[in-house]
Amino acid sequence: MIKHVFSFQGRIGRSEYFCSYVATCIYSSLNDNIDFDYFFIYLIGLVLFGVFIIAQGAKRCHDLGKSGWFQLIPFYVFWLIFKKGEQLGNQYGNALS
Repeated sequence: MIKHVFSFQGRIGRSEYFCSYVATCIYSSLNDNIDFDYFFIYLIGLVLFGVFIIAQGAKRCHDLGKSGWFQLIPFYVFWLIFKKGEQLGNQYGNALS
């Protein structure tokens, strides 16, 4: 399901973006249970998850025919989760199968 997770090229569907978003939210909520000894490891993971969700968001924007910069609009994440993507190919890639 997840291919090239750190790539900003291509398109992904709603379900893959939603799963990515939930995984990122779960990981970022773990900070209450992190001991100071493991904080650096947690911080590295947080940066990796940050790049991951930005890349996934850019690909989801591409599925809607928009630039990846659109994900910076406040609350646009809800549009990315609920809006159906373009059925045909667009400038960002072929139609999803």
